Amino acid sequence: MTGGWEEFCTDRRIDSRRGSGGKNIQIYCPWCGENDTSMHLGLFLDGPHWGCWESKAHRGINPVRLIAKLAKCG
Repeated sequence: MTGGWEEFCTDRRIDSRRGSGGKNIQIYCPWCGENDTSMHLGLFLDGPHWGCWESKAHRGINPVRLIAKLAKCG
């Protein structure tokens, strides 16, 4: 993924923070919505994969599904 997740979040003004291990960026899970009060969706910095720690259904390797959800396209 050219530019990576950090640039994606910055460019789109998505609230994010660096994960405690430094290997991911944490954002609010767009599927969990208001139930996510602690940014529990991780965007891994070593590739396009991402995952919610609360729901296995909110995980993936292909970023298209997540990007569409964040852009409110799906």
